[in-house]
Amino acid sequence: MEDCPEGVDEDSFNRMRELRSEKLRAEAEVTKGATVLAEMGGFLAHLERESAEAKSDRDRLERELREHKELMTRELYDIEILFKLKQGQVEVPQAAVVTDYSDAIVIDQEVVESRNSRITDLGKDKVHILTKIKEFRKSLSLLDWEHEMLALQTTDLEERTKDVHMLRVTKDLQSLLKGGEEGRNKAESDLLERKIEHVSEATEKKEQALKKQHAMLAHAAKLRKNENGMLEKKLRELQQNVIQREHIRRLRGPAGGGGGAPQKTGGGGRVEAGSG
Repeated sequence: MEDCPEGVDEDSFNRMRELRSEKLRAEAEVTKGATVLAEMGGFLAHLERESAEAKSDRDRLERELREHKELMTRELYDIEILFKLKQGQVEVPQAAVVTDYSDAIVIDQEVVESRNSRITDLGKDKVHILTKIKEFRKSLSLLDWEHEMLALQTTDLEERTKDVHMLRVTKDLQSLLKGGEEGRNKAESDLLERKIEHVSEATEKKEQALKKQHAMLAHAAKLRKNENGMLEKKLRELQQNVIQREHIRRLRGPAGGGGGAPQKTGGGGRVEAGSG
């Protein structure tokens, strides 16, 4: 009571002391709780690290287990089988001693026949197209020849018309024409001679022009011949490919040997180019 301020009764002072004591006890509890909370936070972080490590180990073990199961599945179905095939059906390059068939695949006969049929159809379509091109170019050449022939006939008629128009009739010729039979014959003979001379000159000029045109046509015909030769060569190559495909198909037919039908693998998958 010696510390009690003046004007404060004893009950209020005691109540204040009790409240102060409770405050101190509460602060001590808070301090203790903070310490416990810090310890729990550290322990929680430690547990979280252990949980992350355990989760990582679990994922690794699950991945290894899954890979092991896949390996066991492959080993269960990936077995070695002995096949007896007809000659001509094995297209793996043969080694000198032992041939490695580890990466070889078995293709169903129907797949090969369907591909060969498709190749044959494409070859026939190509040959048909080349035949159409050949016939079309042949018709174009024929039309060009007919056009040139008509042009030459037109030129010949024009030259004949010029010969008639350019023939000069003199008084002597008129008198000869009006004379008797001898004069008429002589006039006709002179007329024919002059006409022959004129026609000879015109023919010589026309011959030179025709020679030049003939050289051009011969060059064009040579080019057409070379082009037709290339087309015939392509046609023979395509026909040879078709014959080879038919020969291979017959060799792979069911009548060629006693081996059983090859086992289907991969559901008739993709056939690489050049696989037959």
